[in-house]
Amino acid sequence: MDQEILVKGPLTKEMIREGEKFVRYVDELSDLDVHAYFWMHDIEADDWYLVVASPEVQTKGPGEVYKKLQTVFAKIPKGQTIMTLEDVTVIGTYRRVVKALKKTFKKYQKGIRLKKYGLNGYFMEDGYLYEIKKKR
Repeated sequence: MDQEILVKGPLTKEMIREGEKFVRYVDELSDLDVHAYFWMHDIEADDWYLVVASPEVQTKGPGEVYKKLQTVFAKIPKGQTIMTLEDVTVIGTYRRVVKALKKTFKKYQKGIRLKKYGLNGYFMEDGYLYEIKKKR
C-alpha cells in the first residue's frame, strides 16, 4: 500500500484502526513486554505518536525495543498496515504518563479516548488508550 498514515491534525478513525492492527501484531508476533499502548498528541509539533510503554526500555534500552518493533513490521504482510516505525515511540514504564494511566485506571482498560483528560495529576491534551495492563 503506497499510503502514509496522517499523523498531524486531529486523531482520525483511520489512525485508531491502524493502531489497533499494530497492537495486535505486536502482541501476536513478538515477545515484547508491553504495559500500555496509546496514541499521544504532541501539541507543539502537532504530531501524533503511538506510544509503546515497556519495562524493556529500562532493562534493555530503547534501541533494543525499536529493533523488536522493526522485526514486527518486517513480519506484517505487505499492504496490511500503513503505519511505520516512525509513527511509534517507546517509553519506559517509569514515565509519569504511564504511572498516571495505571493509577487512573485501576483495572485493565481498553479503547478509551483521552481528550483533555486529567490522569491523576497528569493532563493529557488528547490521546487514545488502546490498552493498559495492570497485572505485570
